[in-house]
Amino acid sequence: GISWKNGFPAYSITLSGGYAHIDGDDEFIYTGMGGMDPSTKAHVKDQELTRGNLSLKLNYDQKVPVRVVRRTDSNPGAADRYTYDGLAHVLGYWREVCETNPDVT
Repeated sequence: GISWKNGFPAYSITLSGGYAHIDGDDEFIYTGMGGMDPSTKAHVKDQELTRGNLSLKLNYDQKVPVRVVRRTDSNPGAADRYTYDGLAHVLGYWREVCETNPDVT
């Protein structure tokens, strides 16, 4: 998810496995928010450059880093655990077609 306030750069993002993020040790591609059917977890419509996605664009435009939180693996049945990974810079943004067809930001 994205912690954001309208008109301001995003405060933080959480890599929790809900979207098809590409996550490496030092770099990751964050797929933004929106367009997902909550029951099937499939992208059913295009994401838009609004709300939290627009806030992340402001991080890029204003060169403001964003805080990164990652969900860590936990035992089945146990509560999810999260770790704070520090600050990251938004190096770019783009639209592309995802595997289920709608565009992601």
